[in-house]
Amino acid sequence: MITPSPLNLSVRPIVATIRTVPFPLKPIETSPTSQTSPPPPLPFVTISREPYAGAWSFAQQLVEALNTCDPGPRPWTCWDRELVEKVAADHNLSKVLIEAIENERHSWLTDFLTSLSYTDGPEVADESRVYQHVATTIRKLAASGRVVIVGRGGVFITRHMPAGIHIRLVAPFEHRVAFFNQQCGIKPADAPGLLRQLERNRHAFYKRHWPNESISPENFAATLNTAQVNLQSMIQIVESLVLQPVPAPN
Repeated sequence: MITPSPLNLSVRPIVATIRTVPFPLKPIETSPTSQTSPPPPLPFVTISREPYAGAWSFAQQLVEALNTCDPGPRPWTCWDRELVEKVAADHNLSKVLIEAIENERHSWLTDFLTSLSYTDGPEVADESRVYQHVATTIRKLAASGRVVIVGRGGVFITRHMPAGIHIRLVAPFEHRVAFFNQQCGIKPADAPGLLRQLERNRHAFYKRHWPNESISPENFAATLNTAQVNLQSMIQIVESLVLQPVPAPN
């Protein structure tokens, strides 16, 4: 007997929902007396972050808190590493490749991509095509609602979708260097340079895929400094945003 992995058990409800999100080919006609308003969209959260500002642990604990304060038709779920695994499985791609889009130097990534293909045919993979798969998955997750999506340009992919709550995490460079050291065991002398390179890679990622956008405060419902605001306070702030009435579209 094959025992399902913890990942499969945690994501089955949300994957099932994604598959059933309706996309009608044309509007359903109703008589004037039988018209009903569509159900309001379910909220979702995107988290943009400076490297090693603590987004992963924050997202995990935020989901736990939301499942306590906001019971609903299905649990809230977190999509960070799980998003990478889902896109990789759905499109037969390397998880290393998907992670590299956001975090690695473009020249290295280009060399890596030229050695790969989606199928046994001659068509060669390129970063843009890979990222299209990531973006499509993020949109489907957001449309299904009750998800927390970390990174991968989620704020720009979903910014015009209703019920989105977009959060930005920042922290002073020295604070993030210390966290980088703690999490990855980097030599103290090497950590600042490696973190700066990761920042440059993230900046280049946004410029390649979102050249007309910027990581500016007005794109977010809240920007939180993880060195100055404790974890519980940050969770309470986002909880209040999730539980507020969904504003009407502009």
